[in-house]
Amino acid sequence: MKLIIFDFDGTLVYLNIDYNGMRESLKDYFRKHGINSEFRPLIPSVNRAVLQLEKKLGKSVIDEVFDIIDEFEKEGTDKCVVFPNAKEVLQKLKEMGFKVGIFSNNGEKCIYSVLEKIGAKDMVDMVFSRDKIKDGMNIKPAEDGILEMMKKLKAKKEEAWMVGDRIYDEIAAKAVGIKFIAVKTKYSECDFQNPDFVVTDLKEILKIVK
Repeated sequence: MKLIIFDFDGTLVYLNIDYNGMRESLKDYFRKHGINSEFRPLIPSVNRAVLQLEKKLGKSVIDEVFDIIDEFEKEGTDKCVVFPNAKEVLQKLKEMGFKVGIFSNNGEKCIYSVLEKIGAKDMVDMVFSRDKIKDGMNIKPAEDGILEMMKKLKAKKEEAWMVGDRIYDEIAAKAVGIKFIAVKTKYSECDFQNPDFVVTDLKEILKIVK
């Protein structure tokens, strides 16, 4: 089965999240419990802090921390910018027989809210989000999400692609051995190492994977 996996924020949409405000709120929360961090990179740092604090306070820490992140993501969702041709490309890939996945460090609430907003929810077969932290699984740059989707959607390495705008996406793809398509937009960090392809318009993906 052919599979194409997209990052979300920065690849299909720009969520316009106040990450500085989010970091300050997280700093305040963890500082009260004796943990100091700059939370860079954000989600992996949060994961480490949560696991550390969870030993003292239990599972409720996860929900409290995710509530903070979810609130900032909700604000970003309300102001999100959908990239040109995003919905059209997802629809075309489905017509071409692809399974479509989203592997993101964003939360499921945020991802599904935007997909529903743009009418693309039914075009995505599987989402692997940061909520998987609850299951003890790593998110990007770890490759767990890709492996999980390949397994559940029955795709071989030679049939799968990862599309993203950051080096975390590339690292995850290369760890599994699938091809990586880098997306460059005005919102991208463009810190890639050696992508297989680079596109500036999502429509270019259709020619690469056909």
